[in-house]
Amino acid sequence: MFDTTDTQNLFAVNRNLHTGGPWTTDITVAVGSQAINLSEISLDAYIFTNGGVSQPFSRDFDLTIDLLDSTKTSVLATNSVVNLFPNSNTTPNPYL
Repeated sequence: MFDTTDTQNLFAVNRNLHTGGPWTTDITVAVGSQAINLSEISLDAYIFTNGGVSQPFSRDFDLTIDLLDSTKTSVLATNSVVNLFPNSNTTPNPYL
């Protein structure tokens, strides 16, 4: 995990997505005894250099989200976004 000025208040994984391959994480939602109606999840994606500063150029970035049941054994829903950023070392990062 990064802990730099650019990554403050972000879940910033120190992993090279190009050479390190995919990674996963779980985000648990504890709802207690009452049911909830979950209709939307919003995530932001940022690309950082290996020094933890905002990457000046875009990198290939794909995202898959699986909504699991409470036992984490059954997928209730899944969605993929492919090529969130273009795979280019010359295209400027759209978030800078």
